[in-house]
Amino acid sequence: MRKSHERVLLVGETVGAATVGLVYLASYLRRHGIEAYCQWYDHSRTLDSLRANVERLIDRFQPTLLGVSVKWFPHMARAIQICNFAKSHAPHIEVVLGGNTASFYWREFIREPAVDYIIRGDGELPLLRLCRAEFPVPNLIARDANTDFQLPPEFSYTETAQTDDVYLSHLDSIFVDAGDARHCGSFFIYSGKRCNKKCFYCGGCATAMHDTFGSARPFFRRPDFVRSDLETARPHTQQFLFDFDFEPEGQSQESYFREIFRAPWLSDYSAYFYFWRLPQAGSLEFLAKTFGPLTTTIDLASLSERHRFRMQADKRLGVKPQPSDDEIIAVFEQAERHPNHTIDINLISGMPLMEAEDFDLSLEMLRRLDRNYHSLGEIQWGPLHAQPGAPILNCYQEFGLHSSAVTYQDFMGFSKLNLAANEYPDWRQLRYPPIYTKNAELLEQTIRHYEAVNAFFSNRRAAVGTSRSVRRGPVQLL
Repeated sequence: MRKSHERVLLVGETVGAATVGLVYLASYLRRHGIEAYCQWYDHSRTLDSLRANVERLIDRFQPTLLGVSVKWFPHMARAIQICNFAKSHAPHIEVVLGGNTASFYWREFIREPAVDYIIRGDGELPLLRLCRAEFPVPNLIARDANTDFQLPPEFSYTETAQTDDVYLSHLDSIFVDAGDARHCGSFFIYSGKRCNKKCFYCGGCATAMHDTFGSARPFFRRPDFVRSDLETARPHTQQFLFDFDFEPEGQSQESYFREIFRAPWLSDYSAYFYFWRLPQAGSLEFLAKTFGPLTTTIDLASLSERHRFRMQADKRLGVKPQPSDDEIIAVFEQAERHPNHTIDINLISGMPLMEAEDFDLSLEMLRRLDRNYHSLGEIQWGPLHAQPGAPILNCYQEFGLHSSAVTYQDFMGFSKLNLAANEYPDWRQLRYPPIYTKNAELLEQTIRHYEAVNAFFSNRRAAVGTSRSVRRGPVQLL
């Protein structure tokens, strides 16, 4: 007979900040009578400190169920190490995994001796029913009920179609350390879930979400619930973080923002908005007048307009609509009107269909932005790499590419490299499995271009004495 759980501990698989989903899950469980705690920020950079942290938390909170988020694939090995440490210290404890990577590779993770359950997909209701021992539990893979490691006959799937019961609460009591939220730097607020784009390089795109979770239809949250979360998180941070993959159906982006960001106190807070498509001009004007320091991100497939449009036109890639250079410039022109507004750019080096001409066009666009716009902030980029579930893994050979990881074993191998480091790396130094061209000449040009852009920003930083810089991943093409 399955046992119930009145006290639950939720931890992340990363060093530093874990996914904010842990906070929402702990809030949900607390409102439904479960004494849930979460560690949102983990300082442990060595295996010894990681073991000590796991044992300290178990001894302090005495949970009977440990939930481990395995959202990000570079941390797979670290997540399993956490489970092993927990079982070694407290053999009675039950362990449940959740998150994108755990859901995608559930067949492999359920074979781990220290793993009892996997929640595949949305976790709120399944985790609550697991705590209450209300079996069968939707979305749940259970070890001893699943000896052949196929979906058991009673498996059912449910996902969050609306969020009336998913919101922040109990923030004064759920964190294992009072400073967890402050250490994270930014407090991520859900405005919705999932993505409706099918970008080939992304393990979080619509195609990957369907394969991982079974459906994963995107949706936006009601503005009043987002406003409530802002009020709840307000005492715990000075910067809010938002992620917008798409636009609310039947509503302009600006009008949606105006319904959410009404409070006058928001001007005392900084905000960071990840826009995975170009934001609407009216949205930026409103946000710049609403918040204190404001940073928004432009996500581009390339700095070369020619290259962007070639990728967009190739239906095999499923790249989301790409802006023209003029449209990008218009966003910077808008930002220049507000001294508090900075624009970062997300890029990936080594994308398919890039040719020699595109390297020159990219640097030309970069110099143009730097020369004319004080609002240009950081370039956040790294080489193209493999992600579990990303569509590129099904077609990379068609583009003359090589992928360093395709299988679970491949991804776990790179994850173990991160775990084996003397100190566990932060996101800038993580090892990722690169995808790179098999054309030796083009590969050399790609590396030279990557280094040239990095050198450009290093020189820029030294010349203007600013903290703005290029955030880059390590070159791991070979």
